[in-house]
This record gives sequence, C-alpha cells and structure tokens, in this order.
Amino acid sequence: MMGFIFSASAQTAYERSALMDLYDTMGGPSWTYSDGWGNQDASTICTWAGISCSRTEPKYVTWITLSHNNLRGTIPESIANLTQLGHIILSNNFITYPLPKFPVSLRALTLSYNLLSGPLPSSWLVDTNLDTIYFEGNSITGNLPLEYPATLGLLNLANNQLNGNLNSLAKLPLMYELFLENNDFTGGIPIPNNWTRLIYLRLQNNVNLAPVLPSNFGQLFPAMERLLLDNTGLSGTIPANISGFTQFVVSNNQLSGTIPPSLFSKPIVELFVQNNQLTGTIPETSFSGYFQYVDFSYNQLGGPLPRWLRSTPVWELGYNYSMRCNAFCEPLYDWCAPYYCESCGKTPDPALCPLATSTLMASSTTTSTSSSDTIDGTSSSSPSSSSSSSTSSSSSSTISLYLTTTSVISTLMTTMFSSSSSSPPSSLSSSSFASTLTSARTTSTTTTRTAASSSSSSSSAAQTSTASSSSLLQRRFASLGIVIVS
Repeated sequence: MMGFIFSASAQTAYERSALMDLYDTMGGPSWTYSDGWGNQDASTICTWAGISCSRTEPKYVTWITLSHNNLRGTIPESIANLTQLGHIILSNNFITYPLPKFPVSLRALTLSYNLLSGPLPSSWLVDTNLDTIYFEGNSITGNLPLEYPATLGLLNLANNQLNGNLNSLAKLPLMYELFLENNDFTGGIPIPNNWTRLIYLRLQNNVNLAPVLPSNFGQLFPAMERLLLDNTGLSGTIPANISGFTQFVVSNNQLSGTIPPSLFSKPIVELFVQNNQLTGTIPETSFSGYFQYVDFSYNQLGGPLPRWLRSTPVWELGYNYSMRCNAFCEPLYDWCAPYYCESCGKTPDPALCPLATSTLMASSTTTSTSSSDTIDGTSSSSPSSSSSSSTSSSSSSTISLYLTTTSVISTLMTTMFSSSSSSPPSSLSSSSFASTLTSARTTSTTTTRTAASSSSSSSSAAQTSTASSSSLLQRRFASLGIVIVS
C-alpha cells in the first residue's frame, strides 16, 4: 500500500489545523499572547506567538512555547499530528488531565505549575523519545510510574505529593539530572544499575526518605557534581572517598563522624552541612577562592580553623559563611558577624587545640604586637624555651590563657546579643559592659578550669587572662563598631 505524500502547502495546512485545535480547545481568545493565531493563511503559522519552525523547507512546527499564557483545560489529541514537534513548553497555565498521546518526535515536555492532579500512569510516555520531562509544582499523587521512555535523561517531579520508593528510576542509564524534592518518598536512594551520567540529584525535603550514603558512593555516581539531601533523615557518615562536588547540601539531618578531606579535593562553591552531629576539624584545601556559601553551624566541630577559611577577609565573607554553635580554638568575633560565629557556650576541646593553638599564637606574635592585640601588654603567645619541660609548661599556659580568653568573649557576646539578632548594638554603656564582663569571667573561668584541669599551670593562667581581658574585649568590640561609652 502506498502511503500519503503531502505537498509542502498541504502539510502546512495540516499543521495549522492542529494548532487551531489547541487554540480553540484551550481558551485561545483569552490567552495573554496570541499574535497571529487564527490567520487563515497557513504559511504564516511560523510567525504565530509561541511557535517556532524548522529552518529548512518544508517548514515544520518544532517548538510550542506558551508558558504564562492562560491556557486552560486539556491538550487536544491532534497535537500528535505535529509530526516534527520536538519541544512543548506550557508551564504556569491551567492545564488538566488527561494528557494526549504525544508525537514520537517529542524530546522535551514541560508542564510545570499547572493543575495536573492524581497519579501518573504506570507506563508513562514510553512511546516517545523524551529526553526531558518537567512536571514540577502540580498535585500529582501516588507512586512513581514503573516504566519510562528509555531515552529519559532529565526528570523533574519536584513539589508534588508523590510517595513510595524510587526503585523504578534505577534502570534509566541515560539519567543526568533528577529533581524530586518536596515530596514524600521513602526507602532511601536506590542502588542504580548504571547512573554513571548522573550529575545533579535533588531530593531535599523528603522527610521520610531516610537515605544513607553508601561507602562506594564515588563508584556508583562517578559524575555527580551537585547533591542536595537536606532535611531527608540522612544518617550515617560522609563516605571517605566522596569528591568532585560543586554543590554539597546535607543540612538538617543526623550525619555523624568527620568531614573527609576528599570532599575538598576539588573546587566546591556551596557547602552546607549545618544541623548534624559532625565532629573533628574542618579539612584544609587549596581551593578556597571557589567557596561562595559555607555553613558548618550547629555541629560538634572544633580544633583550629583551616588556613583557607581563616585567611578569607571578612568583607568577602558577608553573611555567606556561618560557623555558629561549634567549639573552635580561635575566638571569631573579630572575623565575622557575631550571630554567625557565636559559640553558643561550647568550650574548645584542648585535645584538638594545643599544637594548632601554639603554632597559631607563635605565627601571629608580630601581628598581635603591631596591632596592640595583647592582654595588658602581654603577648598572647608563650615565650619559646630550649628546655622541653619549659616548653611543655609554656604550651599549657598558652592553651589555658587562650581558651579562657575565647570563653570570655564567647560568653560575653552570647549574653549581649540575642540569638535572633544578626547585628550588634552600636554602643554599650560602660556599666553594662563591666557587669556583663564580670559575669562572663565567672562563667568562663569555671568552664576553662574544667577543660584545662590536666595542666598544673592552667589555673594561674586562667586567672591572669580573665582578670585582664577588658582591654582586649574593648578592642574586639571596636573592630565590630561598638563603642563603650561612659
């Protein structure tokens, strides 16, 4: 049997008919943009609002782009007559089920933020060659489909009401971006058959997902660059070999253990690990210039700040870096905004601080002297000694003195500034300063003596430090723009 062969003009008329079905069925007269639609001359369809055609003759409709255009109702079945249609972009309208059969030529379908409600069919769009599907922000319910187009590479079903597990997605070898945030999925992250191309995975705010990052995460997801798992019930540890991220967001979970150095082995732009139970220190990296947003707050981190972080000027930090509610060796109030560096009363672990603190103090002696950043004229670093016993005693005194000063500053700042405030007052009365300092000294001295009780010289150093911290604290406040007034 011989097939039908359309002339160019007949094909154009055929496609005009399909487009006019779309116009008539979906409230065309009320569209926001409808220039050209309804023109009786079929040769003009490539100039209609939202329509793009192939560049060569005969010209076929290849794109329909009518987002934010007040389309209402269902997409007509005649859309399948646009045999070269590759992209349908109809987001932010009022489109409802059922969906039609789409042309096999279709590569991208975008129906985000419409009125699609109810479950997806179990075999979904399998008769297409779709690479990209955006159905974000509808009211889609139930489980994920069991089958998908074999060509699928990008799937966005975020901000719906989907549930169940993600296992049916594990068999899609061409997947490179997967966005499923703000649903109610369970069952963790599936072990993929072949997700070697997956670059971007967003699963945040699936509060019952309860994933665990497998120890061979790097082998399972070798191309992964952006991972968002915040507020998913993520537990366990961060795998030791994990690397290659530009965006790593795992905040508001139950992660424990340390932050592996491999996470910093390549440039990373955004790192959010706040509100977990991470311990240990922050690793060093040579890619400090790539960080734009960093949040380590509300963990159990401690030790010295890494060089890449401490060396970043405060004017580059703004409010993009947060270290709040940890227990680092250094006082941070001369370096970033109080709210973002408040220790929340946590005391540094002396086991993590001695060597780093001693080294830090020794290396900053010249700076401290030139800036008068001393305590009653006494340098914050211990004098060196050729005697090993003298060195040990001096180091213990330095640690105690430094921890005490840190604690005084922390306690004072915590008392002065409400946790809901991100900026300090412009001035502070001398009586309020003295009263608060006295209270802070009492609290911090007790805390510091407990933390440094293993040193026989720590008590004396703590008393010396807390008794002479006023001038140092006033200079700290001055650097923040706070003036102590009579």
